[in-house]
Amino acid sequence: MIEDPPDFTGLRERLAELRDPTGLLEEIFAGAPVGLQIYAPDGRCVLVNPAHTALFGGVPPPEYNVFKDNILVERGVADLVRRAFAGERIKIPAIWYDIRDLHDIEATKVSGGRRVAVAAQLVPLRDSKNVVAHVLFVFHDQTAEMLAREQAEAAAAAAETRAAQASFLADASRVLSSSLDFDVTLAQVARLATPALADFCIVDLVNEDGSFRRVAAAHASPERQAILDELRRQFPAHPGSPQPAARVIASGQPELLPEVDARVLLEHTQNEEHRQLMQRLDVRSHLAVPLQLGDRTLGAISLGFVGTRRYSLADVALVEALASRAAVAIDNAHLYRAAEAARADAEAASLAKDEFLAMLGHELRNPLAPMVTALELTRARDGASRERTIIERQVDHLRRLVDDLLDVARITRGALELDRRALDLIEAVTDGVELARPIVDQRRHRLVVAVPPGLIVFGDRVRLAQVVANLVTNAARYSESGGDIWISATRVDREISLRVRDTGAGISAELLPRVFETFTRGSRAIDRAAGGLGIGLAIVKSLTTLHGGRAIARSEGQGQGSELEIVLPALDVSAPARQARTAAEPISAAPRLGLVLIVDDNVDAAELLGDVLAVHGFEVVTTYDPYEALALAKARRPSIALVDLGLPGMDGYALAAELRAEPTLADLVLVAVTGYGQRSDRERTTAAGFREHLVKPIKIDQLLPVLETLLTR
Repeated sequence: MIEDPPDFTGLRERLAELRDPTGLLEEIFAGAPVGLQIYAPDGRCVLVNPAHTALFGGVPPPEYNVFKDNILVERGVADLVRRAFAGERIKIPAIWYDIRDLHDIEATKVSGGRRVAVAAQLVPLRDSKNVVAHVLFVFHDQTAEMLAREQAEAAAAAAETRAAQASFLADASRVLSSSLDFDVTLAQVARLATPALADFCIVDLVNEDGSFRRVAAAHASPERQAILDELRRQFPAHPGSPQPAARVIASGQPELLPEVDARVLLEHTQNEEHRQLMQRLDVRSHLAVPLQLGDRTLGAISLGFVGTRRYSLADVALVEALASRAAVAIDNAHLYRAAEAARADAEAASLAKDEFLAMLGHELRNPLAPMVTALELTRARDGASRERTIIERQVDHLRRLVDDLLDVARITRGALELDRRALDLIEAVTDGVELARPIVDQRRHRLVVAVPPGLIVFGDRVRLAQVVANLVTNAARYSESGGDIWISATRVDREISLRVRDTGAGISAELLPRVFETFTRGSRAIDRAAGGLGIGLAIVKSLTTLHGGRAIARSEGQGQGSELEIVLPALDVSAPARQARTAAEPISAAPRLGLVLIVDDNVDAAELLGDVLAVHGFEVVTTYDPYEALALAKARRPSIALVDLGLPGMDGYALAAELRAEPTLADLVLVAVTGYGQRSDRERTTAAGFREHLVKPIKIDQLLPVLETLLTR
C-alpha cells in the first residue's frame, strides 16, 4: 500500500534557517547508530554510512545492482525495493545472511562473524517535485537477539528430545521387565521402536552354539512387514555374513550408515535376490548396535529409515541405552531360566527322594510287621526271655530308623503336623529320656537330668520328646562307653533353653556349621560303631524350627565333648493357652468282639496278625488274595476288614470300592494297613472309604483299642 508522502515543508524551512544544514545532515547520516544505505532507481548503491560498513564488513562494489542480486531476488527483497521506489514504506523482518554469499560486499572481514541477522526498513526519498528519487535502507542488527532466540529454541527442542527419549526408555524398561520371556518382550520393544526410533526394527540374538536367531522384526508399515518377514525367512544373519547385525556382533561396535545407496547395499547383502528385497524395503539410513553385557555380546538391534529421516552420531547413544537395557533383561531371563531349570531338577530329585523314602519305609515295614506281631505273640504265650528281649530291642531300633526316614520326607515336603498345647517341658524330657534309655544303658553312660518343672512351652509333646531322644541318642552314640551326659534347662526372659552336654568325641570346626544338616556325619572313629543315618540332628533342627525355636551346636573340638542346645519360645502361663486338639473318646471297657477279615499278600504277616487277634478273643478269617477276600466278605459278612493296600492284581483301593458297592456289606468297617504313612496317603484312604489308616509294623497295643472303638460305635 502506497502511503501519502509526508509533508516536510516545515522541516525544510527550519533547515534553511540553519547556518550549515548540509553539514548537519551529513553528520546525522555518518553518525547514525544503524546501517544506512541509499539506492538509485536503477538499482545502484549511491551511499552507505559507517554503521552499514561495520555491520556487513565492507561496501558494495561499483558494479553492484540490487535488482540483479540473485540472493535478494530469491528472497523477494528486489521486488520489495521496486515497491519502495513506487512510494511504499516497507518493513523486512530479520533475515539471516552469510556474508560470504553477499555480492554487494567487497571486504570479507566481518566484526560479528560470518552470519548476521538483519531487519530492514525501506524508506522512499522524494525530491522537490515529490518524486521518489532514492530509497533509503535502514538496517537493524538482530544477530544477538536471533542467536538468543535460536539457542532458546534449540535448548527447548533438546529438552523435548531428551524427555521423549527418557519416556521411550522408560516405556522400553517397563516392557522388558514385564516378563521373563525375552522373545515376547523383545518383540514388544521392536514394535515400540517403530516409528519412534525407526521405520523398522530387527533384533537378533546369539545362541549358545554361536549361531544367530532373529527374535523380532517389526515394520511401521503393514505392507512392508511382509518384506521383513521374507528377509527373516530367506536371508537371516549368520556369523560371517555381510549384514550389519552380523558385523556388529562380531566387532562389538555400533555401525552407522547415514546414507544407504546402491554401493552400500552391494556391500551389505548376500546376493542379488537379497539386494532386490532390500531395495523393495527401500531402506535409506541404517543403524546397528550390539547387545552387550560386560565383555559378552548377546546379539544386535538393527534400525532403519525408509523416508527422509537419517541417523546421525547423536542417535547412537540412545540406541545403545536401549540395547543396554535389553541386554540386562536378556541376561536376567537367562539366569531365571537356568535357576528355574535347576529348581525343577532339584524338585524332581527331592520328589524322587521322598518317593524313595516312602517306598523304602513301606518295604521295610512289610517285613517288620510280622516280626513285631510274632514277638508279641510269643511273649503272650511263653513269657519274656533274654534272647527275645534283645530281638525286640533291635526290631524297635529298626522301626525308629524307618520312622526317622519318613519324618525327614514329611518335614521336607511340609507335611508334618504338630499337635501343640501348653506343655511342661519336663514331660517331653521324661518321655524323650525313656525313648533313649536303651542306648544309654547299653553303653553304660551316666545320665544326669536337671530340668525343673514349670518351664511351659506351646508344643507337641510327642515331637519334643523325639527331639530330646535324638539329642540324648546322639550324645550316647558319640561317647565312649561309661561317659557322662547332662540334660539341663533354664528360662531366660521369654525363651526356654534346653541343653544336652556330653564328654564324647566332640565336633570339628569344619563340621560344626553343618551338624544339623540332613545326612551329615562326622569322620569320628566310632561313627560306624555308633550307627545312625545322619538324620537325627536334622530332625531336631526341623522340629525345633516348627516350634518357632532354633538349634545351636557348640564344641571345643575333637575329643572335647559337645553341647547341643534348643531354644524355644516360653509360654506365659498367665495367658490362656491356645485350644488343643480334642482328645479321642475313651475306649469302651467291654468291647463287643466280632469277625475280622485280614487281607494281606504277606503270608507271615497275615497269619501272625490273625493268631494275635484270635488270642485276644476275635474271630478271624485270613486270605492273601483280593478276589478271594471279596468272596469271603460276601459269604461271612465280617464286622471289620483289615486290608493291605499293596495287593497284587487288585490293590486295596479297588478292593475297598468293590466291598463298598456290595449292599450286604453296608456295615463293614474298612481299615487300611500299609507301609505308607504320609499325609497324602491318609487323605487318599479316607477318600476311598477307610475308617482308619494303620502304618506297619502294627503294635498290638495300638491295634486293639482301634478295633474295640470301631466295634462299639
